[in-house]
Amino acid sequence: MIARSLKLMAGLTALFMMAAMPKAYAEDVAKSLEMLESQTWERWKTKNKTGYAELIAEPAVRITADGVSSGVANTVSLDNVEGCGERHYKMQKVVTHKVTDDVYILTYRAEFGETCDGKAAVYDTYMSSTFRKDGD
Repeated sequence: MIARSLKLMAGLTALFMMAAMPKAYAEDVAKSLEMLESQTWERWKTKNKTGYAELIAEPAVRITADGVSSGVANTVSLDNVEGCGERHYKMQKVVTHKVTDDVYILTYRAEFGETCDGKAAVYDTYMSSTFRKDGD
C-alpha cells in the first residue's frame, strides 16, 4: 500500500511538473515577444528607420484605413519622419496567442502619436504581430 501511494505521489508530482513547465515557457515566450514588439516601437519613437526595419521580416503586411501594403521597405517608407517632432506610444491589453510551437501572434491595443508640422496626431488602434521561430 505504501509503495502504491509513493508511486501515485511520484506520478502526480511528475504530472504537476510537466504541466507547470509549459506555462512557465509560455510566459517566457510572451515576455520575449512583448519585448521585441516594444523594441520596434522604441525604434519608431526615436525615428530609427534602419533599426526599425531590422526587426521586421518578410512578408511584412501593413493594413490601414488607406489600404494594404506589403514588404519591409514599403512598410518602413510609409513612416514619414520629415517635419515630425516627439513621438510616444503605449501598449495595452497585450495577449500572446500560440498558433503552433513555432508561430505566435501578439495582439494589443496601441495608443501612439506624434506632432508633425505643428499638428498633433494621436491614434488609438488594435495591433497584431505574427512571430515565427526559424531554426533551433
